[in-house]
Amino acid sequence: MAENEYILLKRFSTNGDAEAFAEIIKQHAPMVYGVCLRILANREIAADVVQDTFFQLVRDAADITDSIPNWLHKVATHRAIDIVRSDSQRKQREMKYAANPGNIDSEDNKAAWREISILIDEELENLDDSTKEVLILRFFEGQKMVSIAEKCGISQQTVSRRIDSGIELLRHKLKSRGAIVSAAILTAMLTENIVQAAPASIVKELGKMALAGRNAPIKPKITTRILAANSKIIVITIYAIVIGWAVIHYNKTKADDNISVQDLINLYAKAVNSWDKSVTMNINYVHFWSHISIDETDIREWTYNMQFKRDSNKCEWSGSCQTEGQYGDNKYSQSRIFRDIACDDFFFMYEKRNYMDEPTIRMWNDKSFIEEEQRLYLAQEYGGFLEGREAAIGSAEKIAEVMIDSNNLSLVGREKINDVPCFIVQSKTKYGTFTVWIAPKKGYNAMKYTFSKSGNDIFRDDILVSDRELTEFILVVDSIEIQKVDSVYVPISGQSLCKYNAGDEWKVEERWKVKRSDIVLNPHFKALVDFKIDLPEGTEIELEEKEGKFYWSNGKIVSEDEYSK
Repeated sequence: MAENEYILLKRFSTNGDAEAFAEIIKQHAPMVYGVCLRILANREIAADVVQDTFFQLVRDAADITDSIPNWLHKVATHRAIDIVRSDSQRKQREMKYAANPGNIDSEDNKAAWREISILIDEELENLDDSTKEVLILRFFEGQKMVSIAEKCGISQQTVSRRIDSGIELLRHKLKSRGAIVSAAILTAMLTENIVQAAPASIVKELGKMALAGRNAPIKPKITTRILAANSKIIVITIYAIVIGWAVIHYNKTKADDNISVQDLINLYAKAVNSWDKSVTMNINYVHFWSHISIDETDIREWTYNMQFKRDSNKCEWSGSCQTEGQYGDNKYSQSRIFRDIACDDFFFMYEKRNYMDEPTIRMWNDKSFIEEEQRLYLAQEYGGFLEGREAAIGSAEKIAEVMIDSNNLSLVGREKINDVPCFIVQSKTKYGTFTVWIAPKKGYNAMKYTFSKSGNDIFRDDILVSDRELTEFILVVDSIEIQKVDSVYVPISGQSLCKYNAGDEWKVEERWKVKRSDIVLNPHFKALVDFKIDLPEGTEIELEEKEGKFYWSNGKIVSEDEYSK
């Protein structure tokens, strides 16, 4: 969903903002009416379906995650097609058109086209979202290529390529259903009579929805004929005047200037959780750790080169790590290769260190341990601190919730970071003080955030800082670079600095740097294949919950007694 679309929808679903809903009507009502009229070929019934569609938008506004054009087209199409399905002669007209598709101007073929167009709307819903959105914006809303490119965050060449591939996909889908249409004719048909100016009666009724907001008590059902006879026409006219003013004279001030501080934080939390849960990437990751106390000095640096795979709650990390360290006056260096897998029912760790003859392999089945390891890995090795995931704090969504619940949330200023304008939002909570630099132009991701605690703050939900002897905790995440990957804003690099101490007794400093590359979102790899364990026959495995020796045999773990048989 485009940034301005999400803001409009959020303003309406959260505050019942009539002007926000009026802008949605202004942008998309013509497309919805055009779709309904093309399928139904009846203006009054089409008007009813438009009203039904926007009424559902009112009801579902808070739950919509798809782009608004895609969502509206889907709902309107389904409602209109349900009405048309009662036509017993539809199939005959489809077959007649398929037999002679060339003359689209004949009266018979015009009628048949209405039936073929239903198939197009149905098959549009089976295309991937990015292709469907481009086709709807181009053919159903009549937007120019440059406008579509800007809206979707892609090049005009990509727009053109998606349009061409989308048309080809539609043609093949139509052919499989008995309708053979050339690309040229399909393009002409799509372009013809799609965007229609919504009649004033529809705008009036939609205006009532906008004014009623989330409290609209009943489903509106009104046609032009009913409007003309309605004894309350004066009231409706007043509504029309108000909503007409809102549509025509909508305040052009950027939505960002009017957005509330609560919405900013919610948008930030949504942005960092907006990735599809299916993702792969390569990661270069450096972690420096220094512990200095009265009695000892312990300094370590880990450098990782790894590949990360995730499919829903299944995760895999594999690669190599080089460790350099110093304990007291003694320096050391070691390397290892590893493969760690976290699935629903097990956590698997494989590592081979340079000074070991055999690899170490461990498995856990404890659910709580698996969940904890997933949380730690996603926050650290994955570079999750770029998205507000912190091992000792929680997810960005949790942080946003804490910030809002504190009743001490404020916009403390604005600042450009790397020439990107940011809102600076701060909240003093029982967990500490959070400050986030939120960048609307980067999909409401954070370009920087800080977190500090004192001795009286809660370190975790059930652990006080004083119980851990900590007197100070400061975290700074910055130098974040964000780019678009398949129209999704992705933090690809950044750094983190964390300092905490217990007075003069000891102090710790940690630094992280992460760089992500070769990012693929939603690759649709098969989890049960990619996350399977494949070990040499007879490999010894440590089961942390059980005593004794266990081995890998015939694709499963067996006890020593079973293996020796």
